[in-house]
Amino acid sequence: MESFLWTGLLLLIVHAAPTEEGLSISPSFTAQCGQNLSLFCNNTHPPLLGSHVTMNWAHSDSNRVICEVNTSHPTKETDDYICTMTEGVHLELTLLGMKPDNRGEYVCKLSSAEGTAFAITNATLDECYTGQYVTTTAEAYSCTFTGVFPEGEVHWFQGSERLTGSTTCTTTVRLEPRGGLTICSTLKRNSTSGQLPYNCSLWNPRARHYLTSQLVTGPSKVTGSSNGKEAHRAFWELWAILLASHFLMKLWA
Repeated sequence: MESFLWTGLLLLIVHAAPTEEGLSISPSFTAQCGQNLSLFCNNTHPPLLGSHVTMNWAHSDSNRVICEVNTSHPTKETDDYICTMTEGVHLELTLLGMKPDNRGEYVCKLSSAEGTAFAITNATLDECYTGQYVTTTAEAYSCTFTGVFPEGEVHWFQGSERLTGSTTCTTTVRLEPRGGLTICSTLKRNSTSGQLPYNCSLWNPRARHYLTSQLVTGPSKVTGSSNGKEAHRAFWELWAILLASHFLMKLWA
């Protein structure tokens, strides 16, 4: 019942009263993917000495209270955030590793014997990706980009020439639990020719520029095969034997 009342009140203040006198809050901001970000909320009218104060942060886009602390229990910490209240006056929320689902409106709420106050700020997220890797097989090259936001396309190049056509490459897009995208594009080897190097580039269609590019290894290098590793190890074993023999021969001489 309490959660239902809070949700209704939250919706009311988002649409009716963006701020209330008595609280100051961090201004709206644009964050980078993966960075830790701190939000501040300050009570401009310090409470009476010994009075009980409760403060919380809520994410209005998902209608959920992120953290709630009070003068008896001023700190709460999880894998996603650290929430700390100081002397019933200062409330800080540190979001650990900003992700796409962290964007949106944040509401700070204060409750004490003197009354209740609210304040709102907004978080947007810059374009980003969190990882990239290449895999190769005898049949194809694959480029994967993870944590892509807000959207992206994979473009393949051989040298300076862009490779196009549905028969050349295929792309799959998967929504991640925290709102980013995993984009995997596969280039068929039988659709390529020549010796120029290949690369796959992540294109942002909204901003109309490339976020990153990844060089793809040549056709003779196949990821996942144990033959290359075995040959590499045999080479160094042979080198070690020859080197040891050389020193023994000098010692005996």
